[in-house]
Amino acid sequence: MPFTTDELQPTTGFPAPHAQRCADGAEIARRAGAFLAINVANPVHRASFDAMDRLRAATAGRRGVRQYAIRVTGASGSGKSTLAKSFRDVVIRRGLHEPDDLPVVYVELEQACTVKRMWSAILRGYGDEFHDVGTLEDLRARAIGVIQRRRTELLVIDEVQHLFHRSKDGLGATDAFKRLLDAGVCSVALIGDLEGRRLLESNPQLVNRMVSPADVRVLDAASPSDLALVAGFLKRYDDRMVAATLHPERAGLEDPRIVAGLMDAGAGLLGVMVNVVREASDHAHLRGATRLEPFDLATAARTWSGGQGRQRHNPFAIR
Repeated sequence: MPFTTDELQPTTGFPAPHAQRCADGAEIARRAGAFLAINVANPVHRASFDAMDRLRAATAGRRGVRQYAIRVTGASGSGKSTLAKSFRDVVIRRGLHEPDDLPVVYVELEQACTVKRMWSAILRGYGDEFHDVGTLEDLRARAIGVIQRRRTELLVIDEVQHLFHRSKDGLGATDAFKRLLDAGVCSVALIGDLEGRRLLESNPQLVNRMVSPADVRVLDAASPSDLALVAGFLKRYDDRMVAATLHPERAGLEDPRIVAGLMDAGAGLLGVMVNVVREASDHAHLRGATRLEPFDLATAARTWSGGQGRQRHNPFAIR
């Protein structure tokens, strides 16, 4: 049941952003940094995280023999890149490796990426200041050398759809990954969007070198367990916002009506729901409210979700 018109009226602060708060650049910058620093584990990522960790552990115990790849794809806003970076950070923080080892390395590919640029990006991931100097074979040899020297177990390649965008580069990429895996250099996690999933599924040579996919699923608004999962996540996120002094008071984001509205606004993607909450939080701050209110969520759904063509109705208001 959405909120009534009366319930969507602001109860604290001004009804619109206040000019003085809008002009406080230092506080706006602080809030932006505070939001980036909030780290609440996405429960939807757990299965993907565990699958990557199992593959990494298997690699550590069988170096020099054929290794495998794992596919981790999902819709835009599902938090794939956040998952990949968090996985790297968690494995490093465990401290179970030698000081000079890098068990997990994260690599983000640029658009229209070629195989040569892929090897360059891998070298950049290891901090090589000359990552773009040399021929394709030079870069490949140096990349494989540093992977082996730093005893990397899992190479995480993000935005793989940029690599398989053309048939020629796709064939070259397939060959590059085949040689890497068959030589037992390391295992590879291939992270991408739904287009990346389609391209990987149509590549039998890579499919035959993969373990079961660990794709990030979309949450189902009709599932009580998924609604409970989202409510728990939002409650923890609400607590973190107060701890980061983004608001003096909690918003009560675990309210079933807020959960349902955010599930609708985010199309079942927690990353998109967080974007809506962030926009609502900024709106609440700018109007001097002591907490984020349903009024702010409805405003964010209209201006952020609706303004970008994601939604034609306001999920927080009675239609």
